Amino acid sequence: MNEENAEKIAPVVPLAPNALHKRWIILVLTGITLVAIIAGGYLLYNKTSILDDVQEVLQASLTPEGIPDDDIFLNGFTPTGKTWPLTEEYWSQERKDNPLAAIRQSYCEHIGYKYADFAASCFAYQYFDSYKIYTNTEDAFTMYYPTFWVADAQPNSYGFVTDAKASWRRNNASCAITYGLIDETALVSSGTASTTKVDYASHASGGFVSERGLTNIYIPFSRAVTNEEKAAGYTEDRIIAVPHFPYADSPNGFLLTSGEKQPLVEACAEEFDYILNTRALQYSAGALTSSSNGVLSIHDMGSWFEAYADIPHTISLVFTDKKTGKEVSIASAALKNVHSIDEPFVSGTKLYFKSGAYENPEIMSIDLVTGESDILPLQHSEGNVIHSFYVRAGNVYYLTGEYCNDYKATCVDMKLHQYNVQTKASLELAGGITSRDIIGLNSTKDKIILAMREGDAGCGWGSYESYSFTTRTIQNLGSYHYCEGDPVDDSLQFKNLISDTSDFQKLILRDGAIVLPAPTDEYDGTVYIRANLDEYPAQVK
Repeated sequence: MNEENAEKIAPVVPLAPNALHKRWIILVLTGITLVAIIAGGYLLYNKTSILDDVQEVLQASLTPEGIPDDDIFLNGFTPTGKTWPLTEEYWSQERKDNPLAAIRQSYCEHIGYKYADFAASCFAYQYFDSYKIYTNTEDAFTMYYPTFWVADAQPNSYGFVTDAKASWRRNNASCAITYGLIDETALVSSGTASTTKVDYASHASGGFVSERGLTNIYIPFSRAVTNEEKAAGYTEDRIIAVPHFPYADSPNGFLLTSGEKQPLVEACAEEFDYILNTRALQYSAGALTSSSNGVLSIHDMGSWFEAYADIPHTISLVFTDKKTGKEVSIASAALKNVHSIDEPFVSGTKLYFKSGAYENPEIMSIDLVTGESDILPLQHSEGNVIHSFYVRAGNVYYLTGEYCNDYKATCVDMKLHQYNVQTKASLELAGGITSRDIIGLNSTKDKIILAMREGDAGCGWGSYESYSFTTRTIQNLGSYHYCEGDPVDDSLQFKNLISDTSDFQKLILRDGAIVLPAPTDEYDGTVYIRANLDEYPAQVK
C-alpha cells in the first residue's frame, strides 16, 4: 500500500451556474456551517497558513478513540421559521435574503468551497488538478481524493473496523474514513440500518443505484435534523459504510463516520461517494485456455477520474470467470504501452484495433490465446492516414487519405486498400472515395459498404458508397439528412445495407471458444467490439 501526492496542484475553478450538473463536476453542495473560520480572503486552494493552523487544531483535539466534536452543531441554531431546501427563484433577492442562505454561505466557506449567492449554495468543487493518491496493492486498486483529506500516520479504526489498512480525516469537518475489515454485525446493530446497492466508477456524476452494485449501509443520526441544521450542511446519517470494496467478495471495505454527537456533513458524505467512484482496478495477468468460460471485455480507462484528469492508464482486456467472478488481464504484456483502442474488430482468435495518435493511427493485432501482438505494415502514401478498417476472411480492408475525421470535415479522394494477413501483400483497390468509414459487406457479400455519417442537435446526415469486388468500381448509393420531427426519415432507406457485421460490448468464452452475445444480453462494457456474425456462433438465451 502507498499514498502519494499528485504532482499537479492548481487552483480549483468553479463552474458556471448552468454547468453545475456536468459530468466532470465532483459535487455541488448546498450546505454551510455557521462559523466561518476562513475569512473573506481565504485561499484554501493556495494552501494558506490558515489551513495549516486549522489542521494543527484538529490534530491536537483528535484521539485514537474517536473524532473531535463538532462545536458548530453542538452550539445549535436559532430557529428561523424557514424551510430547507429554499423555494425562492434562483437569482432572486428573496432567495439571497432568506436567513437560511446566510447559514448556507457560512457552511460553504467553512468547509472549503466558494459560495454562489445566486443559488444560495456552494459552487461546484472539482479536483482533477489537485488530488492525492491512495493505492492498495493487496486489494489491487487505486483511488484519488481531495487535498481536504489528510491520511493518519497510523491507520485508525474509528469504530466498527478491525485491522485498519488506512484512514483519513477531513479538514474543517468532524468526519473520518477508514479502510479495513468492517464488523457488519456490530455496525448494523448500532442503529436502524438501511441498505442499497451502488455501482462505483462507471459514471462521472458519482455512484448510482444498481442491483449489480456494492452494498452500502447507512446508520441514521439519532434524531431528525432541523431545517437550520440542513442549511448548515448536516445530513440525516451518522455512518455510511461499503463493507466490501472494490468487489462484492472483497474482505475489506470503507467506512465513513462522524463524531458521536453529530451527523455527517454533506461535504463528507458526497466526497466519500466521489472518492470511491474514482477507483481504478489493477488486474493480475491471466490467459485464455480451452477450458475458459466467462466474459471478455475491453476496459479502455482505469476510471473516469483518470480519463478526465489526464492520468496515464493502461488498456486492459479483462476476462471475468463465469464460475468464480475473478477478473484477470489478458495479453497484458502486449498492452503495456497501449493507451488507446479504437474501432476494435475480432476475427479468428485475434483482436484488431486502431491505436496511437488519433490523426495518424496504426492498426495493431493481438492474439487472444497466445498474447502475441503485431503492428500491421499497412501501406499508404506519405501524408495520408488510416481512417477506418474492416476484417474479413484473413484480409484487412482499410481507407486512407488526407485526415478528414473532424466534425463536418469533407473527405476527398480516399483510397481503399486490401492487406492479406498471411501473405502480408498489400493492394490498392480503388480511389476517388468520399467516405471515411468501412461498415461491412452487403447481403450478397460481393460489395464493401462505405459511409460518411454525422449528427448533431437531433439531426443526422451522411452518404453511402460501395466497392464491387466484381467490377472493381465505386458506386454512389445516395445521401440523407434527417432531423427529429421531420415527417420522413430518409436515412431508413440505408438501414439494411449491411447484414454481416455488428457491435458487442463483450464476447462470451465457452470452453475457450468465442461466442457472440444474444441481442437481449446486457453488459456495462466501455468499448464496443465489432465482429462478423457468420464467423462465430451466437449465444442462446
